[in-house]
Amino acid sequence: MLRDRVDPRTYKIRGALIDAGQSSSEFVRLDAYHPMFGQYASAADTHAYRFYYDGRAYEFVLRHLELPNAASYARFSMRLAREGFRVLHCNSVTEHLSAGMIRWGRLPVVTEVYDLTSLYEVTNIRTLFTRKGRRLRGPRKWMLDHVIRNVLRWEREAHQQAAGLVYTSRHMLDYARSEYSISCPSVVIPNAVYGKLLPHEADPDKLSLIEGGLHLVYTGVIRDSESGHHRDICDQLDKISQGDVITHIYPIIPEPERDRVVRRLRGNNQIRWHEPLPYHELYRELGRYDAGLVLLAHHDAALLDLALPNKIFEYVAAGLPVLVSPYKPLLEFIRDYDCGQPLDQLGDAASFHPHRVPFREEFTIEHYIPELISLYDSIGR
Repeated sequence: MLRDRVDPRTYKIRGALIDAGQSSSEFVRLDAYHPMFGQYASAADTHAYRFYYDGRAYEFVLRHLELPNAASYARFSMRLAREGFRVLHCNSVTEHLSAGMIRWGRLPVVTEVYDLTSLYEVTNIRTLFTRKGRRLRGPRKWMLDHVIRNVLRWEREAHQQAAGLVYTSRHMLDYARSEYSISCPSVVIPNAVYGKLLPHEADPDKLSLIEGGLHLVYTGVIRDSESGHHRDICDQLDKISQGDVITHIYPIIPEPERDRVVRRLRGNNQIRWHEPLPYHELYRELGRYDAGLVLLAHHDAALLDLALPNKIFEYVAAGLPVLVSPYKPLLEFIRDYDCGQPLDQLGDAASFHPHRVPFREEFTIEHYIPELISLYDSIGR
């Protein structure tokens, strides 16, 4: 499994593959460890690799300009082939790793798609070039156009020339098939929880039984980007957390935005802050609450109509119903598993009647691993 930086999804998949008796290794270029990963995602469990153009000073060149590492891709792929690896499972934003290994590598490539670059990263690139509303002309406009052409070409190659494809939702797979000529096998592995980390002891007492009120929980990224992002949810959190509704947050906040997020939320006494926990501890904590929040701001709508966030699986695997922003994959999820309701109005939270969600194997990553193993076997013979 080839990555730019460590991430929890990779560890979930790799851990489940190893549990299923498969030999799986991970190679990572950049260090990016977060304590929420816990021991199962220790940075020490990965192998480092480097390209000729590498390190943070070259990230823009590698991700957005013409792929500069042809020799690096070929050399690394040949090394892995000599060491007995059969398949390269690549994920990156943009799709430079998949595209580079397809072009110059020596092993079949599985492209894993978290978020489609054409619906997400292109927006980020435009924002980077047009900060403060500046109008682009001349060389700067030429550079922006060139970068976008490159990343869109890599997305197309990573889809159309891969030996296999892995998507995080059925909607994302269907969209990709509508945009590209896909002939390789593909599987959907949602951002489910690593079942091995779920607690086995009795559920903790609900805070609502001890203190009264409705206790909601939100885990994950909170932003105040100033330029517009689907994680800009400070206003929603503030408005939901009123009256008898108490919201507990385990936030991951991008460092440049931390002060802005804290200023926006610190005056609300119905919001309680918690330090991010390793996942195996977080899953125990979730049982104390009445429902989980899956909040998304009104940006990147085309992407949000395809994406299924990992937090929804974390909540329901812990038995919590969910209150979700009204995007298609989230609405279908709560309908299929009868596990919550949409937040069409911010006052909907106060009238919500919580219940326990029955556990389903579909909430765990292990449920999907046999299909991934079959994909590897079909292309790695």
